[in-house]
Amino acid sequence: MSASIYSNLLIICFLSTLLSNFCLCFDTITTNHSECSPPCLHGVCAKPGNQSNYECFCKSGFTGSSCQDDIDECAISPCLNNGTCHDKLNGFTCTCLPGWKGERCENESNPCDSNPCFNGGTCSSHHSNFKCSCPPGFSGDTCEVNINECLPNPCQNNGTCNDLINGFECICGNGFEGILCQDKTCVKEQCIYGICMNNTCHCRQDYTGPECNIPLPPCATRPCKNNGKCESNGNDFKCTCKKGFAGPHCEINKDDCAKRPCKNGGTCVDGIADYSCSCPRGFTGKNCETDIDDCAQNPCLNGGTCIDKVASYQCKCPAGYKGFNCGNVTDECLPNPCLNGGTCKDLHNDFSCHCASGWEGKTCDKDVDECLSSPCQNNGTCNNLPNNYSCSCARGYTGKDCDSEINPCALSPCLNNGTCENFFDDFTCQCMEGYSGPTCSELYDACASSPCLNGGNCTTERPSLSYRCECSEEFQGDFCEIQMMIRIPMDPVFVNLVTLICVLVVLLLILSLLLVRTVKKARSTRGTYSPSIYEMYGNTPIAILKPAPGERLI
Repeated sequence: MSASIYSNLLIICFLSTLLSNFCLCFDTITTNHSECSPPCLHGVCAKPGNQSNYECFCKSGFTGSSCQDDIDECAISPCLNNGTCHDKLNGFTCTCLPGWKGERCENESNPCDSNPCFNGGTCSSHHSNFKCSCPPGFSGDTCEVNINECLPNPCQNNGTCNDLINGFECICGNGFEGILCQDKTCVKEQCIYGICMNNTCHCRQDYTGPECNIPLPPCATRPCKNNGKCESNGNDFKCTCKKGFAGPHCEINKDDCAKRPCKNGGTCVDGIADYSCSCPRGFTGKNCETDIDDCAQNPCLNGGTCIDKVASYQCKCPAGYKGFNCGNVTDECLPNPCLNGGTCKDLHNDFSCHCASGWEGKTCDKDVDECLSSPCQNNGTCNNLPNNYSCSCARGYTGKDCDSEINPCALSPCLNNGTCENFFDDFTCQCMEGYSGPTCSELYDACASSPCLNGGNCTTERPSLSYRCECSEEFQGDFCEIQMMIRIPMDPVFVNLVTLICVLVVLLLILSLLLVRTVKKARSTRGTYSPSIYEMYGNTPIAILKPAPGERLI
């Protein structure tokens, strides 16, 4: 509970352990710190205008009758995933276990995501921890330490060492030079068995001393490198090399990486008679031959099955859980499985759908068949639709459920006082005299059947509704069916020609008759007589003209 005073207005705000707050406001106040006993330690002693007693109004983060107690915001355990809560004034902080992050340790983390390795170090994740592989010249858990090659000081003769990355340099005093300031400077005349270069006597191999005047035995100059053993042989020597070196002076470091001993993409680093492998993430061993079992610490929660991979792992979560480590409860309603406007309710490893009207089934995928109740009457056919139905009505009925009989005569379709007769969903009209057509809308036309023939003009006569034919000049009659005779003037030449032809025809007929008569008469004088034939068939011109072979009339 906290209190703030503005003029004569007191505003008291309460902060609950659930981090929500509300305020009470008073129009008038009286403050007197001596009236509160014990005194208010972390608040204001005041009396609102509508009260009779003084009391302590605490600042945010404190409670108690005298505001003496610091509210423990850790009491409700706000830190998730076993994080440690640290109470603060009017607040708290969480220290998360490895593998978790966030203000309340609510998010999983990869320890290498924050790039903890400095100076080019390579980060390898090992469950909730990490390991840094440092480049040459650096050390420390996060490669944060630059190795000081000047400790101990390699520079001789009071030379000053300057540390470099993976190396050093010596700044020599007067009279000395060399990498380690180990060489004195010289003048040309001082080098008896050597040469002076850059103020230094460079002696012949078999001499030594500042002036190169002291002869050396063959092995005195330590010609054998890398701890090789030198054996004198008169004025010569022989080097016996340590393991891993070769050459006359053991100066050659044998390449132990030549046979590529590092497996699984490891990088070989040649050493002295040995090698080391810088393994990629997920592998270990002398030759990087061992796949690190990332499932060894059982990182999968809630009964998840761990599948080891290279430098990683995969959790196969049981039903109802998800997340990299199966730490999150699955919301079965995401994405929404309920179809057709259904509302999803999440259950543990399951869901239920509240379907919209007209749908049913586990996912509201089945259309309710509204035709099961047979809503269509009078032999109508029901058609099921989504959340609805329609009726195909039998002839003569209409309406949503085919419950209304169609009466086409209700609209009085017959005109001109025609009488309507209902016939299912159709009608016929009995028309008054003088009208016709489906709705008696047409005047009767006696000429409609075209009674006038031969191009006669028909006229309907009213009110008798009969017709009259007006015929052309060539025809007559009620229907113009009679053709009239027409006198045509004759051409004199044509008349004379016709008369001549007629005379010739008559003459030819007369001549023909005379010729026939003459022939008959001639044959009658030599005709045959056969009573049996005559009696049976009678005389014929053929019988008369044909003579009998052995009979002759005397």
